Amino acid sequence: MKKFKFYLNDETEERWVNEMSRQGWQLTKFSPFVYTFEREDTVYTYRNEMITQRPNRSEYFAFLEETGVEIVHANPFWAYYRKAGTEESFELFTDTSSTKRYLEKKLQTYWITILFLLISMLSLFLIPNIGQEMTHPVTASVMIGFAVLEVLLIVAIFSIIYRTKKHLRSL
Repeated sequence: MKKFKFYLNDETEERWVNEMSRQGWQLTKFSPFVYTFEREDTVYTYRNEMITQRPNRSEYFAFLEETGVEIVHANPFWAYYRKAGTEESFELFTDTSSTKRYLEKKLQTYWITILFLLISMLSLFLIPNIGQEMTHPVTASVMIGFAVLEVLLIVAIFSIIYRTKKHLRSL
């Protein structure tokens, strides 16, 4: 079964995948907005991790597999892991220092994303030829639509940054 969802918050996404597992649907693959599940009676606990800045992924994945963790699927940005059992039995980060390092790397990635979105939004209005075409109603509507979408993404990412910083302070 394929499910189409859009999440900006990886913690909310992880909770949803774990709820699907409790209902008997086990994640087998994911890509942006598309999650593939298969029916299976075993209940797993799933964890996701941003892996964009993780060096030696193959060694890391081998280490996880040695501890009984199954790598469900990974792409260049995110990985999903699972282990049979309840959520309390499986945490990726078991100490404060590794949790802090991971959250700091996530924050860095979020800030880079915001910078990219701001540059992209500014370029919409600073490219000389586009400014002349802004008088056409369709072009103006599309440009304003993109700008609104980017502002919404920036606001959502700032919300994630706020929650991540709050989590960091609580450690």
